[in-house]
Amino acid sequence: MSLASSPQSLAPGPWPLRRLGCGPGLVGRAGLRCFDAGGPGRAAHLSVSLAYVRDSLAWCAQAGLRWLRLDPRLAPGPPTEALAQIEACATELAYVGGLARAADIRLTMHAPPGVMLGAANERVAAGAAARLTQLAALLDGLGAVGGVIVTHVGGAGAEGRARWAERVRGVPEATRARLAVEHDLGHTAAEVVAMAGAAGAAGVFDLLHHRLRPGGLATRAALAQCLATWPAGGMPEVHLSSPRTEAHLRRRGG
Repeated sequence: MSLASSPQSLAPGPWPLRRLGCGPGLVGRAGLRCFDAGGPGRAAHLSVSLAYVRDSLAWCAQAGLRWLRLDPRLAPGPPTEALAQIEACATELAYVGGLARAADIRLTMHAPPGVMLGAANERVAAGAAARLTQLAALLDGLGAVGGVIVTHVGGAGAEGRARWAERVRGVPEATRARLAVEHDLGHTAAEVVAMAGAAGAAGVFDLLHHRLRPGGLATRAALAQCLATWPAGGMPEVHLSSPRTEAHLRRRGG
C-alpha cells in the first residue's frame, strides 16, 4: 500500500493522507490482471497490458484509490524491444494516461529486483540503467504527472551507495527526473537519505523496512528525513505494509 502526505503533516496532530493507493496486485478484484503474459501462439504485448491497466483504473476509481503502482512488465522483453512497443503504442498510452488523469489517479512504478544501479558488476549496472530509461519512457508516454520509478540501491554498504549516486547522475535527464530510491534491509533510511541528497534524488520511506532495520532512528524522524528529500510542491511516496503473522500452510515441491 502506498500513501502520500506532505512535510507539513509532520506538525503535531494527525497526519493527513492526500492519496491512498496500492500495488499492481488488486486483491479486491478477482481475475483482474496486472500485465499481459502472452498465451498459446501469442506473444505478450504492451497494447494488451494497457487494456488491463484501463480496467485497473476503473476499479481504483470505484474503490476510491487515487494511486496505482503499475507493473514494470507492462512492456515485455529487453529494454530495446520494450521501447519499440512503447513507441508503437503511443496512442494507446496517451489514452490510458488520460483516463488516469481524469480519475485523478497517480501512476508510479517499482523497478524489478534485478535493476541494481549500485551493483559492483558494471554489466548489471548498465542493464539497470537501460531498464530504468525504458520504464521512464513508459511513464512519459502515459503522461504520468508526478509518476516516479522507485528503486533500491542494489549494492552492499557505503560502496554500493556511492556507486548508485554516481550512476544515477549518468542516466538521461528524463530518466533521472523519474527516479526515487527506497531504503531496505541493506541500507537504513538515514543512509539512503544521505545518498539521495548527494544524487539529487528523492527518498521513499517504507514502514516495514524501517521496523526491520531502524538504524537507531525513530519512525517519525526517519519519515521526516525522507519527506525532506522531495522537491517543493512534489508529492512524496510512502509505503505501508506488514508481514503475515497467522499460521498458514504452504505446499512444497511439484
